[in-house]
Amino acid sequence: MQIKKIKPGTLIEYAELNDEIFVELSNGLKFYGQREFEINRIPPYLTFAEWRLGISDENFLSFICVLLEIFYFNIYEQFFKPEKGDVVVDAGAFVGMFTVKAAKAVGEDGKVIAIEPEKENLKFLRRNVEENELDNVIIVDKALWSESGKKRLYLDYRSAASLVYRRNRYLEIEVDTLDNIVSELNESVDYIKMDVEGAELDVLRGAEDVLKGNLSVVIGAYHELNG
Repeated sequence: MQIKKIKPGTLIEYAELNDEIFVELSNGLKFYGQREFEINRIPPYLTFAEWRLGISDENFLSFICVLLEIFYFNIYEQFFKPEKGDVVVDAGAFVGMFTVKAAKAVGEDGKVIAIEPEKENLKFLRRNVEENELDNVIIVDKALWSESGKKRLYLDYRSAASLVYRRNRYLEIEVDTLDNIVSELNESVDYIKMDVEGAELDVLRGAEDVLKGNLSVVIGAYHELNG
């Protein structure tokens, strides 16, 4: 067991790395995640002492990158933020960091629809929703696509997974359109956060009805596909 205290006043108050990752933020939110291996690159912005946590960075690269994106850089809230009472779609929910943040922001009158297909991420997503005592989150264990059916979900060496970036390992999973999911839940969407590992255009093709509404859409568009 490795337990490290973080300097007071930084984003992360406490971190623990065993067979899995655990962090507690300075705002009281708690997150568990999957420990990772076989990573040999460390982004420059992780070299600051307060983020190193005194443990091996390659064991929690995806986890800490997403944590910093959402709670330090606030990349999905540069222009639009979830408001009280909003219905938010977290497309590509990972282990639920944005899900939890948005659920706190929208409050009891709002709702978050967290969509995530990868089974390990789903396990931690459910755990993090429960750990943070949220009852306004709906978890959908599917991948988003332009049509409903079955597809291969390619598994990376990290906890990331993709429908479009091919890897040696994969799972057969259920895919569906955002239009279908929202219609089945009988919800009207106010805010979409999307990070779907290269499938963004196909997901948008399956969201034509949802996108006709009065809503904010924020997309992580840094995934390259065919140039």
